[in-house]
Amino acid sequence: MEKLKDKKFLITGGSGFLGKNLVKYITQNGGIAHGFGSEFDLTKEDVAISAFEKFNEKYDYIIHAAAVQGAGEWPAKHKAESFSLNNKIHTNVLECWYKYQPQARLIGIGSTCAYPAKMIDLKENEYWDGPMHESVDVYGMTKKLMYVGISAYKSQYGLKGTTATFATLYGPHDSFDLEKAHVVSALIKKFVDAKDNNL
Repeated sequence: MEKLKDKKFLITGGSGFLGKNLVKYITQNGGIAHGFGSEFDLTKEDVAISAFEKFNEKYDYIIHAAAVQGAGEWPAKHKAESFSLNNKIHTNVLECWYKYQPQARLIGIGSTCAYPAKMIDLKENEYWDGPMHESVDVYGMTKKLMYVGISAYKSQYGLKGTTATFATLYGPHDSFDLEKAHVVSALIKKFVDAKDNNL
């Protein structure tokens, strides 16, 4: 991957499932990747600043994968917490992008939760065409607000960035804890448990 060679990446959420895989992929393909995770509480402005002051190389890309989330019933039972914490994270990261790494392209990691519940085939031009599923609507809204925030910082400050959304995630470092698991790993866990218990 020539496009990655010698490029520098800063990854928020770098110790999570996606972040670990991104760091490995980038470094194996000749890029330089620095990631940090929950050791920096990005909901706090001063801590977010300290993270960006510590990781102060001139990065080509920032991949913003940090978020507070859970699987199963977590999004429905923690709506206020999800709204408050995730919006603080996104606001602090965008502001640090502008102040400390304005040359970097920021890629915000989106979520299919932000798409209208009625959609079967996800299309970018229908992103705003209806309400989200009520079980994940608040988490999805925080991703939409991140998307709007990236657009706002690009518009006012001339920065470069976008949002990337995966249909689902699975692979090495994923969790099989049903409270945290993504769809594929949760299904695998259920299949294995059913087989082991003759269900």
